[in-house]
Amino acid sequence: MSSTAKQFLVPMTLPPASGPDGSKSGNRDVSMMVSRHLTDFSALGWNPTNGNMVLTGQLLNVHGVGRDLTVGWRYNSLNDARPTLSVGGAETALTVAADNTVTYTAPDGGTYAFVPAGTGQWTMPPGLNATITTFTTTTVTIRFNDTGFTNDYVYDGSKFALK
Repeated sequence: MSSTAKQFLVPMTLPPASGPDGSKSGNRDVSMMVSRHLTDFSALGWNPTNGNMVLTGQLLNVHGVGRDLTVGWRYNSLNDARPTLSVGGAETALTVAADNTVTYTAPDGGTYAFVPAGTGQWTMPPGLNATITTFTTTTVTIRFNDTGFTNDYVYDGSKFALK
């Protein structure tokens, strides 16, 4: 079995989207995407400025007490040229630069940079309604203001991983 096929069997092993153009990709208002639903469960987004195409689809959605469990698929032509299963929050990533700029990679491949704006404060990136509520050398918490959900990331010695 190929390594790609094995990744589909264990969704938590899927790496987050990566590439050099994350700030221009993803399906967000600032990207000026032209979006169309193809079916009830799939959508196409296209950015005529830079040619980025984002295809997304939903395979399963189970409502829960907290966050819903959603399994889908995605393809992002500019920042993640591999069609993959998407398990939402499990595919997010977080990096912290030397100047404490926090870069969040969303499940659709778009990246959002929180730039330091004084002690313990960061600017909210365009296109993402979120704030950093905890920032230490080993823990970063991002709160998504529209839903109230939080993603907690813990430094494991080499990278920040979703807790």
